[in-house]
Amino acid sequence: MNLLLLILLLVVLILPTMMMQRRQRRELARIQQVQEDLVIGDHVVSNAGLHAVVRGIDDTTVELETSPSNISVWEKAAIVRNLSQDERESAQAQQVAQPVEEAPEAPLRSEQDPGEQPQR
Repeated sequence: MNLLLLILLLVVLILPTMMMQRRQRRELARIQQVQEDLVIGDHVVSNAGLHAVVRGIDDTTVELETSPSNISVWEKAAIVRNLSQDERESAQAQQVAQPVEEAPEAPLRSEQDPGEQPQR
């Protein structure tokens, strides 16, 4: 009985921790992918909340333009969201969600007037 309670207690304490670590790893992988996919002209958000346009990219730094002719250099690791990529993904999702128009179907025999001859 005591062994069962000990196992249950361990599961209750360890399982949520493992789930949180998994979620954090997934989020970190998403942010790293955003940083790798940056291109000049993307609208981005930094971890400090700065909204800017990417004007230059190096191995570890990016040049961000916050207003015309105001460029500052930031660590690439500070970029957490790519608004341009989010817009592209939502546009693609909308294109997929739009139904394709189908050609009108021929009426069924039951929908035709009884006096009409069937079309051949």
